[in-house]
Amino acid sequence: MAATKGYAGGAPGRTGGGAVAQPRKRVTYTITTVTGDLPGAGTSANVYVQLHGTTADSKRFLLQTLGRKAFVRGQTDVFTQVEPDLGDITSLTIQQDGKSSFRERFASDWFLERVQVRAGASEWMFPCRRWLGKDQDDGQMKRTLYSRNAEAQIQYKVLTFTEDSPQAGTLGKVWLQWHAAATTLHVCVCVCV
Repeated sequence: MAATKGYAGGAPGRTGGGAVAQPRKRVTYTITTVTGDLPGAGTSANVYVQLHGTTADSKRFLLQTLGRKAFVRGQTDVFTQVEPDLGDITSLTIQQDGKSSFRERFASDWFLERVQVRAGASEWMFPCRRWLGKDQDDGQMKRTLYSRNAEAQIQYKVLTFTEDSPQAGTLGKVWLQWHAAATTLHVCVCVCV
């Protein structure tokens, strides 16, 4: 019996066990961006997003509107994207390409306040409160944002160093307290004896 070229284990559309492979359900994702209300916060650059879910990642896609300018200072923009079911959205990667129009005085930097993603009754919020652009903040044009719902899943590794001198260490308990602002993380170490 000759094997069918291009199909390992059987007929097209079937898995090795003979069951028909089911395509993943398609879901409409509504992506809402909020541009900050700061001088120069808007951009005319192209903005791309990739959603990262518990079961899959989306392809990278362009956020675009028809007949309306997006990413204007203080403006909320809504986009839709149909993708296979990604599960719970835990993070997203958003970037702008640095291109701008002459009317924007060549500034492509963009202050992104937050992104919201909805799919059916599920909703995920992704705070940013940072610039995406070469000339602002840390110069990054691409950021990975984590859902407020996913913060419990983020793991931190803390390294401590003790001075190499007599009695520099402690036998007491050491507590770490994290204070986070929009762009700064402060660590306070308290030693309890």
